[in-house]
Amino acid sequence: LVINQVDGIPYLQGRFTPIRPRYGIFNATIQVHLAKSYSSKEGESGVFMKLIPLVIDTLPVVSMMFKFSHKLDGSSEVRKALIESNEDFGLYVTLTGADACTLNPVYDYVRYHRKDIIKNVRFADMMENVYSEGNKKDVYIHLDRLNKVIPCNTSEPQDQVFYAE
Repeated sequence: LVINQVDGIPYLQGRFTPIRPRYGIFNATIQVHLAKSYSSKEGESGVFMKLIPLVIDTLPVVSMMFKFSHKLDGSSEVRKALIESNEDFGLYVTLTGADACTLNPVYDYVRYHRKDIIKNVRFADMMENVYSEGNKKDVYIHLDRLNKVIPCNTSEPQDQVFYAE
């Protein structure tokens, strides 16, 4: 996960791609939940879970790559968790849909912690326009760049691209 500015507004962003990019996922729904522990003054303790709103959370089909974004504004629970304390928290990202080839259900999730969020970077570009004979345009997807990030406000020379950890 990364935090970067989009038109001057901070966003938490992540991205994924289907394993088989040409076949994709129908009715892809992505959700992010924030989980953090709490203790009340009455002595109750537990885990607080909250659905985090995304800019877009449902797509009719995902065939190449999808980047999800959460606006870190004043109402953002993620922003509050990042600013208000140094306590760890979990972000659970889930993906559901149907495999575009077999129509079998697709479900996946990944868990992130505070230490997994990288600030002031953006994702490296994965897509490249390739022109063949007759000036025919194809799109090449660099799947090896899925987790690569570059510092904000820079171009993408090869020596600037590094893996998110």
